[in-house]
Amino acid sequence: MVHVKADFWGGDGDQTAALWRDGVQERGPVHTSEFSGPREDWPINAALARLGVASVGPGAPDYRDLFVEVGLGQGRDEEDWRWAALKASNAANYDEWHAREQAKRESEERAAAERAI
Repeated sequence: MVHVKADFWGGDGDQTAALWRDGVQERGPVHTSEFSGPREDWPINAALARLGVASVGPGAPDYRDLFVEVGLGQGRDEEDWRWAALKASNAANYDEWHAREQAKRESEERAAAERAI
């Protein structure tokens, strides 16, 4: 389990992440407000990577913003993230959830392209 916290406004902010595995705290909490280093070292991305989340986004493996990859970038606060977690809670694992979300995005893109014709 990963507990994440992020607070951004106008591009500035901070994030914190802590990771537990089998009930034992394995990492963190790690906090930063300095984002000049590689994205994979940012607290939330690093914690997600330790859970086995891997980027398949544009330019993968060079594009490594797992925060965005798992959908956290679509929300503004923990309530939004809670909704996303509940939505994904019926997936057996990240790969199943990601495949389902990718299929949904592709279907929406196809429908939009067909409407544009």
